[in-house]
Amino acid sequence: MQGTVENAAASESLMQSISEDISSISDRSQRITDRSTEIATAANQQGSVAGTISSDVEHVRQQAWQVSEMIQQTARDVADLQKQSSSLTALVKGMRTD
Repeated sequence: MQGTVENAAASESLMQSISEDISSISDRSQRITDRSTEIATAANQQGSVAGTISSDVEHVRQQAWQVSEMIQQTARDVADLQKQSSSLTALVKGMRTD
């Protein structure tokens, strides 16, 4: 009978140890799940930020193209003004009475 009591005590001790180990494993598993959720949330936020940056870069590219077009138009207008100025200068020279 003494052996049975000792076996029961040993089994109880072993069961307590197993219960503590399972609890520890459960806690660690929950921490891993929480961290995985944090990582997924951060990845989602980074994806959103990357999309915003991409959109902003596209907007800047379009504005740069528009500015380039305006510069080219300004250059053409300046060339036209130079031609008109030359023509006006020639007309004024022809009208001078010295």
